[in-house]
Amino acid sequence: YQFILVDIILIQNLIRQRKAKAQLEQLKNDRLVGSATIIQSQWRSYDCSMNYLHYLAHVLTIQSVIRRWKGNNYVKQCREDRCKRSAITMQKYMRGFISYKRYTKYLAATSIQKSWRRHYHQNNYTRYIGAKTFQKAWRGHVDFNKYKQFKSAKSIQKSWRGRVALSSYKNYMSAKSIQKIWRGHAMHKRHTQYIAARNIQRVWKGHFHKTYFTRYLAARSIQKVWRRHVNYVRYTNYIAARCIQKVWRGHVSQNKYTQVL
Repeated sequence: YQFILVDIILIQNLIRQRKAKAQLEQLKNDRLVGSATIIQSQWRSYDCSMNYLHYLAHVLTIQSVIRRWKGNNYVKQCREDRCKRSAITMQKYMRGFISYKRYTKYLAATSIQKSWRRHYHQNNYTRYIGAKTFQKAWRGHVDFNKYKQFKSAKSIQKSWRGRVALSSYKNYMSAKSIQKIWRGHAMHKRHTQYIAARNIQRVWKGHFHKTYFTRYLAARSIQKVWRRHVNYVRYTNYIAARCIQKVWRGHVSQNKYTQVL
C-alpha cells in the first residue's frame, strides 16, 4: 500500500509540473501578445495623429484657396449688382420722365374728347327729349281711343254674358231638380234592396252557425268519450304492467336471495 501511494504522489507531481509549465508558457504568450498589442496601438495612434495633422494642413490650405476664390467672386458679384442697380435707377428715372410726358399728352387728349362727347351727347339728349314728348302725346291719344273701344266692347260683352249665364243657370237648376228626384228614387230602391238582402243573409248565417255549433258540440262529446276510454285502457295496461313487473322482480330477488343463502 505504501509503494502504491508513493507512485500516485509521483504521478500527481509529474502531472502538476506539466500543468504548471503549460500555464507558465501560456502566461508568457499572453504577456507577449499584450506587449505587441500595446506597441501596435501606440504606433497606430502616432501614425493616425501624423496622418490627421497632414490632412488638416492640406484641408486648411484648400479651404483658404476656396475662400479666397469665393471672396473674389463675391466682390465681382457686388460690383456687378451695384452696376445693375445704378442702371436700373437711371432707367427708372428715364422711364418716369417718358411716362410723365405721355400722361400729360393723354390728359390733354382726354379733356378734348370729354368736351366733344359732352356736346355730342347733350345734342342727342335734347333730340331724345323732343321725340319722347311727341311719342308720349301720340301714344296717349291712341291709347285713349283704344280704351273707349274697350269700354264699349266690355259693356256689350257684360250684357251678353249676363243673359247667357242666366239662361245657363236656369237650365242647371232644372237639371239639378230632376237629378235630385231621380237620385232620391234610386237611393230608396237600393236601400230597400240592401235591407232585404241583409235580412236574408242574417237568417242564413244564423242557420249556418247554429248547424255548425251543434255539429261541433256532437264532435266534442264523441272526442271526450273516446279520449276517456283511451286513457282508461292505457291506465289499466299500465297498472297490469306494473303488477307483472312487481311480481317478476320479487321472484328474481327471491331467487337471488336463496342462491346467496
